[in-house]
Amino acid sequence: MIYRRIDKACEVLDPAPLREVFGEPGYEQDEVRQVGTTANMTCAMALGKLPGGAVVTLLATVGGPASGHLMYEGLRGVQQGSGPMSDIAGLGAGAYSYTDELTGTHVVVYDNNLYLTLGAAPLRTGAAMPGDLVDRLTQVASAALSGLRG
Repeated sequence: MIYRRIDKACEVLDPAPLREVFGEPGYEQDEVRQVGTTANMTCAMALGKLPGGAVVTLLATVGGPASGHLMYEGLRGVQQGSGPMSDIAGLGAGAYSYTDELTGTHVVVYDNNLYLTLGAAPLRTGAAMPGDLVDRLTQVASAALSGLRG
């Protein structure tokens, strides 16, 4: 499976599984940066309002063949030192989740030439996040993979 660059990363971020717990989408911002043959696409989207809303961030990098695996392995090694991680079966060629005290809960996935991270953090620092957040982020990440397939 080969993945492609798109101009609006928010078009592949389907917030439906997250909307149920955080609320309706509000502000969103896309950015694409091309460096040689590598495209870095980002989408930041606010869901809901204070006190129970969240900011969801999608970061997708599309490069040459197998480039996703190189980024995944390198950054996974760095992440292992900062807290527990859990593998996610059936998403891309490899995937895991982790929670960072400052940046929230994240799902990281690679498949062929794609490296993708999807994160959710509360709008209010320290607010509780749903217990099934990783499952919900996994659904959103899966839809993003489908939307980026070339």
